[in-house]
Amino acid sequence: MAIQEKTVKYAKELDDVGVLLVSLVETIKEKKDVTSNVDELIAAINGIDQVDDEIRENLRVAMQTMGYRLMEIPAILFAPKAVPVPA
Repeated sequence: MAIQEKTVKYAKELDDVGVLLVSLVETIKEKKDVTSNVDELIAAINGIDQVDDEIRENLRVAMQTMGYRLMEIPAILFAPKAVPVPA
């Protein structure tokens, strides 16, 4: 199997929202304090007024952007737990 690199278009502001969602799921799963997600929250809030425009401009790219980010969530939720190695 050959791995190739491709350049893709993505909706930047919508991607920031996706990054926040994934980060929150990961933080909650690890039972950490969600205040550690402040940077992602600020990035998402800063561009939230542009998300509508990104969706209207190119719905397909917007859907691909969120699909790409949100497909990380099942991997986080259903990841096998680390088994401690006996000493």
